[in-house]
Amino acid sequence: MIYIYLSYLIPIITFSQLLYDSGVIIIVSQQNPSLFCTVQFNGIFQNPPQVFLVIQTIQFDQGGIQFYCDLKSITTQGFAIQIHKTFGTITKIIYFYVAFDDQRIQIINSFNMIPPIKNTFPIKNINAQNAVLSLLSFGCKAPVNFEISIAEITENSITVEITKDFTNLIQVGYQILVGIDEAFPYQKMQYPTGPTAYHISNLNLIEGNFYQFLTTYYGFQYTPVNKFHLVKETTQTYSDQTFDYSIFHYVPAVFAPCASLEFFVKKQYKTIFTPIRLKSVIITQKDDSNSINNTLIIVNLEFNNQIIMQSGKYKIMLDKSILQININILINCKNITKIESVFRKQKKNIQNENKMTYECGQKFNSIIFNLTFAQTIVAYQELYIQIEEFSLNLQQLLYNQQEELIELFNMKLE
Repeated sequence: MIYIYLSYLIPIITFSQLLYDSGVIIIVSQQNPSLFCTVQFNGIFQNPPQVFLVIQTIQFDQGGIQFYCDLKSITTQGFAIQIHKTFGTITKIIYFYVAFDDQRIQIINSFNMIPPIKNTFPIKNINAQNAVLSLLSFGCKAPVNFEISIAEITENSITVEITKDFTNLIQVGYQILVGIDEAFPYQKMQYPTGPTAYHISNLNLIEGNFYQFLTTYYGFQYTPVNKFHLVKETTQTYSDQTFDYSIFHYVPAVFAPCASLEFFVKKQYKTIFTPIRLKSVIITQKDDSNSINNTLIIVNLEFNNQIIMQSGKYKIMLDKSILQININILINCKNITKIESVFRKQKKNIQNENKMTYECGQKFNSIIFNLTFAQTIVAYQELYIQIEEFSLNLQQLLYNQQEELIELFNMKLE
C-alpha cells in the first residue's frame, strides 16, 4: 500500500502566474517496487519550471537498498515523480521541492548513475558559476562511506566527483542547482556524526521571504546491518525569525554520519543581463587589388584575434574582462551591387533600429564595417555570428527570467 501526502508553502506570483513554488511530498511505501505520482503546483507558471528536490526524511530496513527517483512530465501546472526500487524495503521518503521559472539558474539531473563515476555536465548559462548538489538516492549491499562534491566549474561545464570509500556503492542519483552570483548568498557544509541541532541566524537572508533555506545531503557513512532513518526538520523558531533545525534518527535505526550542506537560495533575482551596446560604426571604402579574390564576407574579431571566412554559425564566448568588443566585417564588392544593414542601438532603455544602404562603386572593391560594442553589465557574453552566402547576422544570447536571443546587427548583400 502507498500513501502520498502533499503539502505546500507560499508561492511567489507575478501577474497571476507563478515564478517560484515549493512544497512537500510524503511517500509511505512498504512492498511496491515502483511508484508514480503527480504533484500540482500552487498555481500556474508561464513556462514549465525547473524542479529541484531535497531529501527531508529517508527510512528503509536493514539489508541494503537500491532505488532511484525520476521527474517526469513537468508542465506549467505540475509534475510527476517516479521512484524505482531494485532491492530493499523503503518505508518512507519525504522530498521538499522548489520550482523556478527562471533561466538565471539551471538544474542538471543525474538520477540513476550506474556505476557511480566522476562526470562532467554542460552549463547553458556562462554566468552561472555557483552550484550546490542534492543527493537523492543511492544503492549498496555492503558498508559505504561516500561523498559527492563539485570538483570543478567553468564557463561551460561542471564536474561532479565521488570521494572517500565508495567501492561498495552500486548506484547514486543527484541533482545540481547552478546559479549566478546572486543565487546562493550563504553556504555551509556540516558533518554530523550523531543527532545535532544547528542555529540559523542570518537575518538579512531570513527576512523578506526573498530566500529559501534548504539542506541537502552530499553523502553517508552507512552499514547495511542497521536500519536507516534520518530526518531533517525545523525544531524551533524564535521571535526574531531565527530558527533551529535538526538532523536526527529514530530508534531502532542507528544514526548514519553524513555530509549535509545548509544554504539559502534566491527565489527571485535582481540581476538583469543586458545586451552589449553599440558605441560606434565606422564604414570605409577600400580599393585593394590584393583583396579582389577574397571570399564575399570576412569577419575579424579583434578581441580574440579570430578570423572567420567560411559560411556557418559561430558561437563566440567573451570573458567578462573584455569591456570593449571590436568587430570588423570586410565585404568583397566584386559580385555585389548593394549592401543593406540594420543596426540596433540602445539608448536609455529604448532600442532604436537604424537601416542603411550602401552602393558598391567602381572606384573601390571592398567595404569595411568597423563595429565597436561595450558591455552594459560586467559579465560573460555569448555571441552568435551566422554567415550565409549573401547575409550576416550578429546576435547575443541572454539568460534572465526567460532565455532571450537579441539581434545586434545584420546585413544583406545583393
